[in-house]
Amino acid sequence: MNTVQSPASNVAITFITPKRYYHKTSAMQSFSGSLITILHPMLASSLYAIGGMNAVIIVDLSTFLVAFLALLLFVRIPSTEASASGEKETLFASVKAGLKFLIQNRMVLTLILFLSGVNLVASAFDAVLPAFILPRENGGEAIFGMVLPFPE
Repeated sequence: MNTVQSPASNVAITFITPKRYYHKTSAMQSFSGSLITILHPMLASSLYAIGGMNAVIIVDLSTFLVAFLALLLFVRIPSTEASASGEKETLFASVKAGLKFLIQNRMVLTLILFLSGVNLVASAFDAVLPAFILPRENGGEAIFGMVLPFPE
């Protein structure tokens, strides 16, 4: 989800935030991201231990609906201005320009590849942990609710 949502959010923020507030907006995004990273597992696993998977799904869908309606009804993203030449760049031309940039700037490409590898390895933990803990007898759900709140 973050593969699509984070870049889209970053682009949208630059359209709706005046340039003089970019640093404050960036700080708030960073703070909220850290807060979510810490609180999300605690709240979700506690809710799972108390109410089960149905409660987690109901709360998840409810918060999604509230966020979706807020974005739909209250946030207006201004349309972008056309380029100076008036021509619209095609997707293929944009991808080609991006790849050319990465080839010319090897350190940026290396950083992207390195962080992609770290993300892949780190996300394996999140995917495998529930499969190891939940099937256990003698309170696997309760143990999962106690273990998950602690950030890595």
